[in-house]
Amino acid sequence: MRIKLFLLVLGICSLPLFAVAQTDTTFWFAAPDLQQAHGDRPVLLRLTAGATAATVTISIPANAAFTPLVVTVPANSAQSVDLTSYIDLIENSVVNTVSDRGIKVTSTAMISCYYDIANGLNGDIYALKGANALGFKFTLPFQMVFDGSGLPNYTCSFSIVATEDNTTVTITPKSALLSYPAGVPFTITLNRGQTYTCQAATNTPAARPGGTIVVANKRIAISTKDDSIRYPGAGCSDTAGDQLIPDCNAGTSFIIPRGYLNGPDYYYVFAINNNTSVSVNGIAVATLAAGSFYTGTLSDPSCSIQTSSPVHVFHVSGFGCEVGGAVIPSIENEGSSFIGVTRASSNPFGLNILCRPAHIGGFSVNGLTTVLQATDFSAVPGTNGNWMVARIQINNTLAGAGQSVRVQNATGRFHLGMIHGDVSSTTRYGYFSDFEKINIDLAQYDTLYCKGSTVMLAASSPGASDFQWTGPNGFTATGPNLQLTNFQESNQGFYTVNAVSARCGYIERKIWVGIQLPVADFTAPSQCINAGPVSLSSSSTINAGSITSFNWKFGTGAVGSGQQVNYQYTTAGTYSVTLVVSSNKLCRDSIQKVVTILPSPSGGVLTPTTTNICETGTILLTATGGATYQWFLNAAPLAGITAATLTATQPGLYTVELISAQGCRAPGMGSATLTGVVGPGSNIRYRTINAVRDQPQTLQARSIGASYSWSPAIGLSAANIANPVFRATQGQEYLITIRTPGNCVLVDTQAVRIFANGNIYVPTAFTPNADGLNDKLEFFSIGIKQFNFLRIFNRWGQLVFETRSDQVFWDGRFNGILQATGVYVWYAEGITNDDVKIFQKGLVTLVRK
Repeated sequence: MRIKLFLLVLGICSLPLFAVAQTDTTFWFAAPDLQQAHGDRPVLLRLTAGATAATVTISIPANAAFTPLVVTVPANSAQSVDLTSYIDLIENSVVNTVSDRGIKVTSTAMISCYYDIANGLNGDIYALKGANALGFKFTLPFQMVFDGSGLPNYTCSFSIVATEDNTTVTITPKSALLSYPAGVPFTITLNRGQTYTCQAATNTPAARPGGTIVVANKRIAISTKDDSIRYPGAGCSDTAGDQLIPDCNAGTSFIIPRGYLNGPDYYYVFAINNNTSVSVNGIAVATLAAGSFYTGTLSDPSCSIQTSSPVHVFHVSGFGCEVGGAVIPSIENEGSSFIGVTRASSNPFGLNILCRPAHIGGFSVNGLTTVLQATDFSAVPGTNGNWMVARIQINNTLAGAGQSVRVQNATGRFHLGMIHGDVSSTTRYGYFSDFEKINIDLAQYDTLYCKGSTVMLAASSPGASDFQWTGPNGFTATGPNLQLTNFQESNQGFYTVNAVSARCGYIERKIWVGIQLPVADFTAPSQCINAGPVSLSSSSTINAGSITSFNWKFGTGAVGSGQQVNYQYTTAGTYSVTLVVSSNKLCRDSIQKVVTILPSPSGGVLTPTTTNICETGTILLTATGGATYQWFLNAAPLAGITAATLTATQPGLYTVELISAQGCRAPGMGSATLTGVVGPGSNIRYRTINAVRDQPQTLQARSIGASYSWSPAIGLSAANIANPVFRATQGQEYLITIRTPGNCVLVDTQAVRIFANGNIYVPTAFTPNADGLNDKLEFFSIGIKQFNFLRIFNRWGQLVFETRSDQVFWDGRFNGILQATGVYVWYAEGITNDDVKIFQKGLVTLVRK
């Protein structure tokens, strides 16, 4: 039976469907208890919102001392909530005892939610299935081939959580449970939020609780755990489990894509009814009694399973020999058009995707259409070409650790399994799809209308009865048809329909109905008349849907259309501009603003009487007509010069741009051309000269002067030439006044440093780290008339640097590669001014910091 909700709106077009896998507003979950010694933390809830932002509350209903956590998830985004600090409150670690550890997640809007045991050695994913996880009868599927690590620490168990008080649960073990023999029913009673955990009596593979029957008088949810199981013939151990679906949501047609194990994947088909025939890829393989199972292995990219009556399928897959487990949904379900999952680490991240052939070209991943393409798909055996499968891995560049992976199909729905891990750590395996076999199929979510619309909602199903509607402000109604006339903002909100069905008790779905509110807006500029056309851009907003038309009136009788328009005003003044916007549902809004067109300034440069300028001289220039100014030299702007006067320091063509008090700009009339008198440039400090005490040393000023004057004249052969000879017993610093042929004056500086005798001086350390300090091994050749060489060797005796000039220094590199920190040996040779040959050697430390 299928319950369908059709949305009819008088005179309004519909919005496209937006669906997220396993979406709901309420999720119940009993968290498993993994062995901490192998790895059971961190644990996180991964939340994904659809087109409506969601406020999510995480509570432990049976634990009154727990303060609920409240999280806001923006529309079309994902968020993770770390529950590790609460792990002792939520893990179901006590067996055969009623506990207060059930988790309830509620949301103000449709979300998807999964529980991620994100441990690097022993993790898995539990895809929470909302209402699809709740039921009255469950046949438990488990893996039945892998053995587990030793009891009592590493266990195979299942945990039950009740959603209502006075819930009676009867459990009939298929194999012996701890304290409960096989085949003998026993009953427990739980209140809302309470949990109960049962454990396999042994770790023998075939003695796991697969096929156990659980029946309740009120809706419950069940999750399984198989801690630290070992892939056959391999040394890995990892966990496999999932949240289950009740028997009423079981199916008869399944597809399993393969993962990345070194050997085959394993899957287990559990029958709900007697005489259930099982076919794989169209070939009959087994006939099962209720509670019995068929074990299949998968070495091909995929396989299809068909059964004569509903079954559950549990799939074990992973990387190498690291495994995870997931309940597989039937392909009788519709699947999803959007699925968002979060990458927990930088380990490999695989996606297995199923869809119909018509939709293989409609995928995007994180908005990119190149990640998953039609050529990635191949036909699934046994489906007559009606289903296609793709197996891709997402790289860390597209989505790194902690980032979401969003898969969307623009043309139809699909199923998706995520396999996350690697061959040497763990695998987390989760299946994200629609697990409903019977559902209310909403025609659209987040549906919006103009004020005054008439909204008609109609739900119908051949096997459903007793339709009940609830809505905002205490609204209630009964029957399959609902009409909302003169719809206003006070009426907007979620409308919920409950329909009783014969299989899963009742089905509940919500549709959000609201007012579409376009709000017209744009920025009204004040613009100068000579600035070209006025650019008007709509900044209009809408709470949902889209704005489809923009109509402008420019205040001159002219009109235009488009989200952005350009219009040229011809005279300065003020103009009333109107924008009218219309939405995709023909909802309208308008706004009027004033656009101001400002006049341009006028004026220019007052030409100076003197136009010749020395390189070190100045001339004052003056402009008029602006509030502020922008000066130019040879058409290049002079930064920071905004005053009416400019002190010119170099020759060239000076022009000015006038800027009014309102910021309008105009080129000024006239210009000033300054002819430069060639000068020596700016004052400079020469490199320090190293001289030997009381030995002659020639100094050299720049050869640009008509005259020179050295001050003081101490120790110089002459003070009025460019190259006097220095001879003294003490160092000295000189100011050199140079007057050029063009009568420009500058003052340079020359320092002389005295050493006792001629020698080659090499520093003991340098730091070639490009910080501008000691980046080269700068040595000194003092009183040396002939410098022969400087050679540097590393500790292996390899020559890493050689120079025959005392002006060439080592930058710490050899063959272009910066050498390592360490001590290097140097040798130097030269001939002094008094013809003495000297040979020096020493150590220098290269420091990289």
